[in-house]
Amino acid sequence: MPASYIWHLPYGGGLPAFVGRPTNAEAIEAVIREQLALEAGVSENPAPTITVDAEPNGQTYATIRYVDAATGQTETLSMPVGQ
Repeated sequence: MPASYIWHLPYGGGLPAFVGRPTNAEAIEAVIREQLALEAGVSENPAPTITVDAEPNGQTYATIRYVDAATGQTETLSMPVGQ
């Protein structure tokens, strides 16, 4: 979904669309997985792992583990969704 990244409007998966809605972990994971598939720097094998967790305070976090296509190193990103 375009307009997700303010400095490059055509770029982005559309996670801001989930702000203010009940957490739908499967939908958030699907958006992240789709966007990762477009990234040349993310190895397809092994496939990235994505975990989406909803906290009791209403905040949702995504954790992404992937292999960097250039270095072969496993990378982990963890971030709030919608902030």
